[in-house]
Amino acid sequence: MFRTPHALALVLFAAQPVFNEFSRVQEHEADIFGLEVTHDNDAGARAFVKLGAENRSDPEPSPFVRVMLYDHPPLLERVRFALEYHPWAEGRPSRFFHGVVPPPSSAAR
Repeated sequence: MFRTPHALALVLFAAQPVFNEFSRVQEHEADIFGLEVTHDNDAGARAFVKLGAENRSDPEPSPFVRVMLYDHPPLLERVRFALEYHPWAEGRPSRFFHGVVPPPSSAAR
């Protein structure tokens, strides 16, 4: 029979992918907000590359490793997103400014 600490450890281990996914979604939302505030996609991508180099994370982990261990989006996913996300350049509203299309900043020109 399992003792209580062992059972708790098993429950927490089984729940870890759910906690990690919640955290990854929150981090992705923060990335979106940062890009919408600054309109500086290149700086965002360079920051992710620098952070990845400093902590030597795997830029593209296997799906299993990503689900079980990563509480932030993988580095390569964040860099790609930073370079591709720019609704302001297409005249579309941003997600965090609730329908307001902010004027182009000097970084977006």
